[in-house]
Amino acid sequence: MTMLMDKHDDRDDHVWIRAIEPIQYNRRRTMPGGLLAVHRDTAADLISRGAASDEALDPGGDAASDESAGPGGDAGDATRAATLAAAIDQLVPGDPDHWTGQGKPEIKALAALSGLKDIRAAERDGVWAACQTRSQPDGAT
Repeated sequence: MTMLMDKHDDRDDHVWIRAIEPIQYNRRRTMPGGLLAVHRDTAADLISRGAASDEALDPGGDAASDESAGPGGDAGDATRAATLAAAIDQLVPGDPDHWTGQGKPEIKALAALSGLKDIRAAERDGVWAACQTRSQPDGAT
């Protein structure tokens, strides 16, 4: 497993990548196939080591056909779902601003991390269910 802490605070310099092997980044574990946003220098390092792929940046790649879009979803829905999944991967476990009292991702936090507008609870719940099978927080079994 690759373990990293981001020392870059500027989110404008972050890019989306897809984990090829388990990656622990900012105390959050992303399993193979999961999307995460990292600083572009970190992304280049992870890609060069074979730990990640930049295919998440290609709207015509797997990110656009992600199964989290659900049956009947189109490529726009799949891209939106992949963006939400990547935002969920960036939430900090235990941060009350990131999680609801029911343990679901907070919509305001998802909107801030993803840049998406009008996120619906049902949309969040569907992507969250898919993410739970791909990404586990530290210490999860």
